[in-house]
Amino acid sequence: MARKKLLRTGSVNQKPGKVEDSKFLLVGNLNEKSTTQIWVNKMRKKNDMKKTNKKKTDISRRKFIGAAAAATSAFSIVPSHVLGGRNAACPSDTINLAVVGCGSHSKFLVPGIMRENGYNVNMVALCDVDTKGPYLEVDRFNGKTYTGLYTLDAFKNIPKYVDYQTMLQEKGGDIDGVIVATPDHQHMPVSIAAMNRNINVYCEKDLGVNVHEVRLATQIAKKKGIVTQMGIGNHQRQELRRIEKAVKVDKVIGQVRKVHIWCDNEYHEANDRNNPTWPPRNVGNGYYDIFDSDAVLDASGTFDGNWQAWLGPATPRPYNTQYHPRGWRNWWDFGGGRLGDIGCHSFDWLFSALDLEYPHTVEAWGNREPGLERAADVLNVKYQFPAREGMDPVEVNWYDGNSRPGYDGNPMPDNEDNDWIKKIQLKLAKDYTTNHKSVTSWDQLNDPSGPKEGDGWARAMMLIGTEGILVAAFHPTRWELFPLEEGGTKFDHWDKAKYTSNEGLPNHAGSHYEQWLEGIKTCDPSKTNCGFDYAGPLSETVLLGIAAYRTGKKLEWDPRNLKAIGTPEADQFLKGEYRAGWALPSPV
Repeated sequence: MARKKLLRTGSVNQKPGKVEDSKFLLVGNLNEKSTTQIWVNKMRKKNDMKKTNKKKTDISRRKFIGAAAAATSAFSIVPSHVLGGRNAACPSDTINLAVVGCGSHSKFLVPGIMRENGYNVNMVALCDVDTKGPYLEVDRFNGKTYTGLYTLDAFKNIPKYVDYQTMLQEKGGDIDGVIVATPDHQHMPVSIAAMNRNINVYCEKDLGVNVHEVRLATQIAKKKGIVTQMGIGNHQRQELRRIEKAVKVDKVIGQVRKVHIWCDNEYHEANDRNNPTWPPRNVGNGYYDIFDSDAVLDASGTFDGNWQAWLGPATPRPYNTQYHPRGWRNWWDFGGGRLGDIGCHSFDWLFSALDLEYPHTVEAWGNREPGLERAADVLNVKYQFPAREGMDPVEVNWYDGNSRPGYDGNPMPDNEDNDWIKKIQLKLAKDYTTNHKSVTSWDQLNDPSGPKEGDGWARAMMLIGTEGILVAAFHPTRWELFPLEEGGTKFDHWDKAKYTSNEGLPNHAGSHYEQWLEGIKTCDPSKTNCGFDYAGPLSETVLLGIAAYRTGKKLEWDPRNLKAIGTPEADQFLKGEYRAGWALPSPV
């Protein structure tokens, strides 16, 4: 089926101005009792993990915590630090962790957390609904290699579960933190279930698949004092701190009023190569399509494990290899396409450098009818953010699926038409091309079959200020400055050397993993700088773009009440639906 005409679909607005405490407005009745954590063992020496295999006692550490809390709650003269409150020092010999979602991503993520220097980390439980994938040493699936966490020697004898609720019931009393690395649609159900048991959470991005569940989790973490971290390790990159200093502190490009973010490659996973239209077909107007229809499900396959548990809250359907392994991001029920995958990484830089919180309008355009189940291959989103303290209102534009500012056929109706914007992109591609294809013309850069991933600027952002333009690439990290107009000389003699050291940079101390472990060790949620208090609004912003697209209308956003003003039909995409038996856990 030929690609349908690119459609305008949706936007979200809010009345200008900052919403006070909007991150923590209650959507449910949360338990007023504060989290109590008491660690009962002395600090052990670094990496003394072999000594943790002690004879198991009849009472778990968290059961002891609950008993201690009950025993001391009647005595008002007991200082808060005795009860292990938010600011208390909570010494522990060992931090006990569990993992939900043990595929190839966990095999990369979990060992890094376990190896973090200065912490004695012990794994007590693992959970995955797939009873085959986590055990695979090497699996060649459509040209890519996947391996599972269970193959590593350190995890072969750890208790394993196929149901995270059973794991939490049986082992929850011994778990200090859970790592959630499932597909996106299970992130919040698992995280909320863990936080209800006062277990700290490291959750991969995006936090969820709808705004409501992300806000609820953010509130629970705040109310209960849970140590949280969203898995976007790029947040700690020093080069990001340098950009933040240049833009926010030194204001080298003046007031930023427009931003373009692009992710060139159209969304696909290995599964898409099952499709007979791979490689992408040229369908004209600068676009390439990877699907021959809107529901290519021609290879059902067999799922080894509990498929209903994999689906969780999502609409029931038979197993298909287009969903798992790895294809789930292509479907709105499970993920958010390219925006849901990369958006949190990209917007993170802006949230730090521009102090963004919630947009007041969001609108979107793409290449599919919004009502279809499959995520758009090409998606453009326009966000309008209100003024912040000392900062002007700013427009932020997202492009994916080989769609950049200035590209032919861009679905955004007021697509940037500035020749200088095009020439900047071309200059960067010429200077930094790293693959076998060289870029010599705009037409070649505008061709989706051209050197996208290899040119070093396939994923980048352009900040246009009142005094200049900053362009930054994400992988590898680099950034350049340009004058507002071609021929300008403002940055001809600009000394970038002053931004090569770490002196005077905004403080983002510690690695992403270290911050979370330190927060658990000290019972201090403030130790993480990508906790749900920060990552919640960031994730909500990404999800609002998807909700706007799927609604098919421009939306006006009220972040206090989680409403698209005057557009009730958006509610279904803002709240989501959870099938019977898999409702989002109620806060306790």
